[in-house]
Amino acid sequence: MCVRTLDLVNNLQVYVWVQLELDCCPELQRSSPLSHVLPPLSRATLPLVLESTKLGKFHKSISYTVNKHHRGHVLVQSQVVPVVLQLSQSQVVLSPSPSYLAQSGYRGTVTLVNPRNHPADFTWRPIITETGMAFSIRPATGSVEAYRELDCEVMWHPSFCSPLEGQFDLCVHQGNTAQLRCVAKLGSSSVQLAEKHLVFGSVPLLFPSVRTATLRNTGHNHAYFQVLDVYPLPGMVVTPTEGVVPVGGQAEVQVHLNPGAVMKFDTRVEVKEMNTQHIIQSLQTHNISYSLYKHTTC
Repeated sequence: MCVRTLDLVNNLQVYVWVQLELDCCPELQRSSPLSHVLPPLSRATLPLVLESTKLGKFHKSISYTVNKHHRGHVLVQSQVVPVVLQLSQSQVVLSPSPSYLAQSGYRGTVTLVNPRNHPADFTWRPIITETGMAFSIRPATGSVEAYRELDCEVMWHPSFCSPLEGQFDLCVHQGNTAQLRCVAKLGSSSVQLAEKHLVFGSVPLLFPSVRTATLRNTGHNHAYFQVLDVYPLPGMVVTPTEGVVPVGGQAEVQVHLNPGAVMKFDTRVEVKEMNTQHIIQSLQTHNISYSLYKHTTC
């Protein structure tokens, strides 16, 4: 829909009645009022409202009468185009912010610009690949008023397995489609194990035991880790499989042991930091022995 005004000028010393004839032009049927009485030596305007479902050039000659006697014509011209939204940028790079909580993720903004004279409804549609999708945009759907802008928040949800790139299609209803590429840029971090050895000592056969190791982050960004082998030995489980160590904080890794046989061993639990090619630390568990409990019934 487009609205323009038709200027009326009365240079006479008498009243003038102007009437528009729009019966032959359905695209202008929403125009109102269609007539106006101008006092002597005055000016006025009549709004013309154009609505068309056909794209391309629009020309139409409309008739008007003055005092129902004098007839004239006005040529209405327009270029009918689809609604469109423009992106302020085609790629958003999200960087870490240590001031945010580790669970808050990485955040950024992309702006939708509506250069047209009509509201534009939109929907963000993620492009899901084999690696998955760790980004989200809100609002996911909405509308941008004519000649206005709208900021959308882009968020990366971090974990060890979260892909660092993702793409979205911005689908404008009855309009264009634009693509946004999202990239998460990890910051440097430094994670170390507070202890490198866990000693279970003597543990009873078929009874569970737990030991805890602590990961400490002395770097400037949150760190995301993964345990490479959560089942290093029969009867041994390491939890959690992955997690986050906040800036200046720590996280716990627990080693659960439920021995099903008499044994002694020395093994390693390897923990890897996200986006690195090396192991953070190797946690060594050793010196496992057993105790047997004898049950007597009377």
